[in-house]
Amino acid sequence: MTDFIQHPVVQALAWALVHFVWQGTAIGLMAFVALRATRPASARYAIGVGALALMLAAPVATFIVLSNSPATV
Repeated sequence: MTDFIQHPVVQALAWALVHFVWQGTAIGLMAFVALRATRPASARYAIGVGALALMLAAPVATFIVLSNSPATV
């Protein structure tokens, strides 16, 4: 079990999920501010879809960056 936990891919996935906590919060706060400042429904829809797309892309991008970086263990 320890070998599985110490595997670099598992470590990168775990850190990507940890980083998504603050990334998702930041994206959500930016979307909240943008939604409060926008009136047209089409713009609000685009902001919401964009925020969801960023929330999907953020952990994937973080995983790719972390999996390509050298191990610091």
